[in-house]
Amino acid sequence: MRTFVVVVVDQLMFDDARHLSRVCELLGNPVPVDVEYFPTLTETAHASISTGTLPMRHGVIGDETYVPSCAGDLESVWVDDEVYVADGIGSGRPLVHDLYASGVQSFVISGKPKVALLLDPLYDRAGGSTRITFEFEPDQNDKGLMVYEIGEGGQHRKPRPPYPRPSNRLDPNLDRAMFNEANEALAFQRKDDLPAFLFLGLSRLDTLGHENHRSSSAFVEALALLDELIFELLADHGLLDDDVSRVIITGDHGCRNIQRLVALSEDNRHLKAWATEPWTPQAPLFSMPLPVDLLRQDSNSKPAVILDGGTIRFWVQEGEEEKIVTWLRDRCFSFLDVAGVAAELPSEIGPWTRASVHANWGDVVGIASRDVALCKRSWLFGGAHDFPSTRVVGEHGTATMEDRRVPWWGHKTDHSGIADAVKNFLAPRTRTSSSCPEPK
Repeated sequence: MRTFVVVVVDQLMFDDARHLSRVCELLGNPVPVDVEYFPTLTETAHASISTGTLPMRHGVIGDETYVPSCAGDLESVWVDDEVYVADGIGSGRPLVHDLYASGVQSFVISGKPKVALLLDPLYDRAGGSTRITFEFEPDQNDKGLMVYEIGEGGQHRKPRPPYPRPSNRLDPNLDRAMFNEANEALAFQRKDDLPAFLFLGLSRLDTLGHENHRSSSAFVEALALLDELIFELLADHGLLDDDVSRVIITGDHGCRNIQRLVALSEDNRHLKAWATEPWTPQAPLFSMPLPVDLLRQDSNSKPAVILDGGTIRFWVQEGEEEKIVTWLRDRCFSFLDVAGVAAELPSEIGPWTRASVHANWGDVVGIASRDVALCKRSWLFGGAHDFPSTRVVGEHGTATMEDRRVPWWGHKTDHSGIADAVKNFLAPRTRTSSSCPEPK
């Protein structure tokens, strides 16, 4: 029975592998892998996993920003979940296309709905996978967490409570409920004796990592639970006992400790910064007015400045690039230029970063320093969004080694990448004609 199981743990760093002793017992010690996509954010990571391409091609360059980079001058756009529901992601081809064309039944189980859409843009039409996400009921608090399932071909099923029922996104029952869904999917596949692909995207560790130090008891206990649940999934279904099944266990990005939070003001006129300790609402430690007027919208209706998860991007008028670059340098940002200004890249940023970017990123791109988090407005509260709302002690989105290095365990696979591993998994099968649409 041909089965391919991929488990991606959001924010699993290579150093965390020491807490996954039972996984190591089954699969040996992990290989350290430095991810090549940039910025090191969940949405960017999963678009890269899905298509096997870098952001230069797939265009997902932030948690909330998508650049359709397959065309020359298309503008950046703010996105909601539905933007990703397209024939392709940028000029990348999602792996679900090939799985469908080869007659492989696919299951995508994710704690983040947008991640599921990146992996399966075809969920609402013939050829999509069975997609299972854990979402909140509209206008409900964490207790409204429900399982939303869309079957193959876009069949929506009635939302149901997960089992066991988590009280919020930090509850260990969220991990248990997600593994229950994975076990049921594999049991269904075994009953029908069909070739299958299961993607399990685990989100709780990332939530914990942003709000707890990685040495905290809550974080270590979460790793211990994942170790137990992954071991049971692999052992109970005999996934390591044959020569045709494949397994990959890995992370999508790491995390680094931060000392300052920086946010773009509500009116886009300046940046505000806070210390992370002590974590009480207070006046900004410092305020940084932008050096040029960036309130305007250009002819393509692009915002003149976007701060989105580890980067701040500027679209400026001629002659303003150097002023922005100097301003970033003076305020302890490392910066990456994509429009002709001489780039001064941090030592950790290698040539691969250039392959991740696209001219549509902006005229000048600032990258957060090692101890700085460029935070979203959703992290702030108050009428003017003046103060941090939650305790954030860790962040990712830069090119530091902490953000980039993840563990990789594989059974019958190498560490060349998930998309390549899927292609190798499908290679022995005869391709059939398909109505699955090609990316435009």
